[in-house]
Amino acid sequence: MGLGVAIDGRTLYVTAGRGGVFALDVSIPAEPRILGRVATAGGARQPTLADGHLYSISGTSGVDIIDVSDPRHMRIVGRYPRPIERSAIYSVQVMGGVAFVGTNRDVRIVDVEDPTRVSEITTLPMDTLVMDIDADGSLIAVTVHNYGLLLFDVSDVTRPRLVGSYDSPDIAQGVRIHDGVAYVADGPAMGAIAIDITEPSLPSPYGRLQGIGNANGVDVQDGQAVIVTADTELVVAEVTSPSRPRLIARQSLTDHAYTVRLSGAHAYVATDAGVEVVRILESNHAPLTHLQ
Repeated sequence: MGLGVAIDGRTLYVTAGRGGVFALDVSIPAEPRILGRVATAGGARQPTLADGHLYSISGTSGVDIIDVSDPRHMRIVGRYPRPIERSAIYSVQVMGGVAFVGTNRDVRIVDVEDPTRVSEITTLPMDTLVMDIDADGSLIAVTVHNYGLLLFDVSDVTRPRLVGSYDSPDIAQGVRIHDGVAYVADGPAMGAIAIDITEPSLPSPYGRLQGIGNANGVDVQDGQAVIVTADTELVVAEVTSPSRPRLIARQSLTDHAYTVRLSGAHAYVATDAGVEVVRILESNHAPLTHLQ
């Protein structure tokens, strides 16, 4: 089970639920090789990379901080525990030694400058589920169940400020910021939305891709957006003009997809069945390989 993926150069990290975290050599994407594995306290999922560390949500135990400077010998060096009883963590993003941890009721802002001694800075109450978080400069974009996209100025992490919001038509899921645009996977009916956030106080929709099913995850690179769905599909769109996104390819996947990350000519997709590697810059988008 591949519940999340993150990539750094030729190394792919896979959070595999109770299987822990795997590091794979993807120098040859069609022939990935396992480099190492580390066990986690709970079901590992939804990873993010920052400064030589992998931050992995670990079931109900919190966020594991893993030293990945040597992918063959990964080790847990710190942990941010689950904040309170009956809370659950759904997303994590790290920027400049600060982790933004999304739970089922708030965003916790955590000092991770020293991963071995983490400390909480402050909390952003949400009163509902935080689906995903991305960061760019002094701005974080937060997708919130039933509320859409929220934008916060975190130039002073001790006093984050809500500066803008966009109430998306459906259930906002994954979010990625790229060149002043927030790309949001917007749930079962609305597909994906490109939102202009160059002026964070006035976010406005650029364009929309509809008819692509239950969109869960999104990533953007070099004028292309890739969206994965719970309806077992990967969709490639040209977004060189975000106001007019153009669907250019669709590919069936083996199972429900959660997250996707792009690197070069390939998309790495975490699904219920494992990880699929798809070549995205050629006319044939057939999966190269499937890992369980």
